Formats: sequence, structure tokens, C-alpha cells
Amino acid sequence: FGPHNKQLNKWARNEGFSLMEVLVAISILAFVVLGLLQAFPFVAAIIKASENQTKASYAAQAKIEAIIAIPYDNVAVGTIEPRQVIASAPSYLQNFERETKIYYIDQAMTSTSTNIIDDIGIKTVNIKVFYNSPISNTTNNYELNYLLTKR
Repeated sequence: FGPHNKQLNKWARNEGFSLMEVLVAISILAFVVLGLLQAFPFVAAIIKASENQTKASYAAQAKIEAIIAIPYDNVAVGTIEPRQVIASAPSYLQNFERETKIYYIDQAMTSTSTNIIDDIGIKTVNIKVFYNSPISNTTNNYELNYLLTKR
């Protein structure tokens, strides 16, 4: 018996985790993992909302560029495109609607006139693109304004 017996007893002792310690560690880990998993759908909705806003800006910019390509005197005034699904749009814009309004800017610098007498050589183009928000299930809109001048 002597010194070898103490060393043998030291290695023979069980110095592991208790069942309670293991259960607490697993509970904490499960709580953290479940918290992270709940964040994924919300993050996906935020990414989709950002994607929709980017698509809406593309749709508005495309309409502005089409109007710019027309000579000033040939650009009609008033509501030239009532709110409707974007016609002849790529498939990724199938759930987007667009509204386009063009008005003369008059001497008072207001932009609600459709009377050619008020034409001082500047028209304002207002484009709104409507889309559904994946976060709040409401309709959002992206608005773009442009001043068109005689050249």
C-alpha cells in the first residue's frame, strides 16, 4: 500500500461533469441556437425589402430614361401613365405598379399646371413605383422626380 496506492486512487477517481452540469450547458446552448434561428426569417424579409426597393428604383429610372429620349415638345403633360402594373416589364417586376405624371413648371415655380400657357421651358416628371413590403405587408412606393428642360 504506500505511495502507489495514493497515485492509483488519484487516477481512479471520476472527475467528469455531473448530469446537472450537462443539462444546464445543453439548455443554454439550445436557448442561444433557437434565438439565432428566429432571426433568419426577419433578416430574409429585410433583404427582400431592400431588393424590392432596388427594383423599384430601376423601374423608375427606366421610365425617366425613356422620357428623356423624347424631344421636349413631344412629351405629353398630365398623368401619362396611371397607376397600373408595369407594361412590358421584365418578369422580376411583375408585382410592381408605376404611375407617371408630367406637369409644366410655371412662373411661380409650381408644378401642377397642364396649361401650355404656363410652359417656361421646364417640365417636372414625377414617377412613383409601388410594391408590397415583405416586412409589414403594406404597399410601399419609390418616388423619383426629374426636371426636363428644352434644349
